[in-house]
Amino acid sequence: MNANPPVLDRATFLSRLNGYIGQSGSPLTVLVVADIRQMGLINGRYGYEAGDRLLGRVGERIAAALRTDDVLGHLGGGSFGILLTRLPSADVARLALNKIDQALEAPISVDGREARIRLGYGLACFPDDASDADRLLHRAETALAGLSASGGHSAFFDKRLHEVVDATNVLVTELEQAMESQQLELYYQPKIDLQNGGVAGAEALVRWNHPQRGLVGPFGFMPQMENCPLIAPFTQWCLKAALCNAVYLDCHCTGLRMAVNLSANVLYQPELFHHVESAMAIWSMPVERLVLEVTESAMMRDPESSMATLRRLAEMGVTISIDDFGTGYSSLAYLKHLPVGELKIDKSFIMQMLENAADRQIVRSVIDLAHNLGLDVVAEGVESEETARELAGMGCDIAQGYFFARPMPRDALEAWLKSSEWSGRNSVQDEAPGNGKQD
Repeated sequence: MNANPPVLDRATFLSRLNGYIGQSGSPLTVLVVADIRQMGLINGRYGYEAGDRLLGRVGERIAAALRTDDVLGHLGGGSFGILLTRLPSADVARLALNKIDQALEAPISVDGREARIRLGYGLACFPDDASDADRLLHRAETALAGLSASGGHSAFFDKRLHEVVDATNVLVTELEQAMESQQLELYYQPKIDLQNGGVAGAEALVRWNHPQRGLVGPFGFMPQMENCPLIAPFTQWCLKAALCNAVYLDCHCTGLRMAVNLSANVLYQPELFHHVESAMAIWSMPVERLVLEVTESAMMRDPESSMATLRRLAEMGVTISIDDFGTGYSSLAYLKHLPVGELKIDKSFIMQMLENAADRQIVRSVIDLAHNLGLDVVAEGVESEETARELAGMGCDIAQGYFFARPMPRDALEAWLKSSEWSGRNSVQDEAPGNGKQD
């Protein structure tokens, strides 16, 4: 029985790689770098000592999937380097990746708790991509970094990746400066109670007042923010700013509930609970007025850990809302155990429900399901009075969208609350308002 290759340190791995290149000169060598994308979350969840033990077991699993003459090294953090020798072509490396993935399918037990590992792979080839070990490793790491932009599972090095990675690095640097110089601003989109016509709350949504590009929406920078170390201080800032403004607006809408979005990459950080408690204490905000929105897909990355995190937040008295519900393939068996108080139906179903019978039935079914589980339902993407009426008739609790109001800065929201036609109105079913859509 062949022995598994040992896990080398970075320097030894590079030395072995250089030696192989110098002795063989073969154009068939492929370097693969595998990175545990959620290593920071694992350290936060289990502690660094347990994280180190987990890394050791990941290395053992990878080694078991390799051939005896392959080379495996721990490059630092959650990264491993793998030299696959004697490959007839670079594409055959995909088969090796599949074998490693299979070896990591079963969860790894650490201190009585199970962790599921997901790897991303960057690949570079000798001599096409580089002629020495250092550059070859850098090319593979560049391919891996490009995955955060493409969202893929594996990628071969491509010269165009330099541009993508460089652009991402520039954007992250600009975001760091934006936070320091207060270029980020929260906008607020009101939520309307469809059954009594009043204002039910608001959702905080970030905008970037970029000095050259003007006002930039979240799709222009949040994917990069979520995958860099700035996400933790950004979340802390969002919580404090949103709760500060909720208290400020109390004179116009007493008891306004404020919804703040949580990234998947902060969901398991131990600092999250401290940030929530700190923000609540600073502004003396009743905890029941805070809603934390977490996307369904984020929760399904690691359902067991999500459950523990959300339960702890719910025990604090915070309302947990499942955002974009219907797009994340969560099971109903899992849903019934989630400590959530609200489902938010994805706008892709709402915006077509008048024309598409299937979407309309999905919306009706989700509303009935949520109510049977004792949950409130929020519909986002409401752009017409007819849609609002239809939702109200289905028993939907809350709605938001351009029909009521677009996202707006705090001062604009203050003015909107002063003059809002929704204040003190009866049910949408009983009294039809004029079109409140703002351009």
